[in-house]
Amino acid sequence: MTSTIRGRLIIVCGQPASGKTTDRRNLATENGAVRYCPDELLADLGANLWGEQLREKVEALQWKQTKELLAVGVTTIIELGT
Repeated sequence: MTSTIRGRLIIVCGQPASGKTTDRRNLATENGAVRYCPDELLADLGANLWGEQLREKVEALQWKQTKELLAVGVTTIIELGT
């Protein structure tokens, strides 16, 4: 019999400054999950949080990596909502 390793995908949406990042940091730690937050990455790059072109690229990369992680059983958290 073949067993399937499954990760979970958790998508979090909400208004800016509503506590998404703080709550998801704790959830990621508790579940050994990888957390993606486009706002944090853009801020770390010194980029405009509302710049659509770079945000689209960042989000596409994060979705690509999420699919790869889920395929090997890693729970992944995606934050949306700037």
